[in-house]
Amino acid sequence: MSGGPPPRPPIAATLTALLTTPLALAASIGRGYLAAVAAMFVMLFSAQVIAALGFDACFP
Repeated sequence: MSGGPPPRPPIAATLTALLTTPLALAASIGRGYLAAVAAMFVMLFSAQVIAALGFDACFP
């Protein structure tokens, strides 16, 4: 056994899964892709507002 650090999970894959889950849920509830696009715009708008207010260090 090597004494190296334990393997980490793929961070990009985990973040992608966390980001796309609400979009997939919106598409499922809205029964189409338009609800997911609207949810994506809401997420983008809220991220811009949070960054403009100065809380960008607390928001992923």
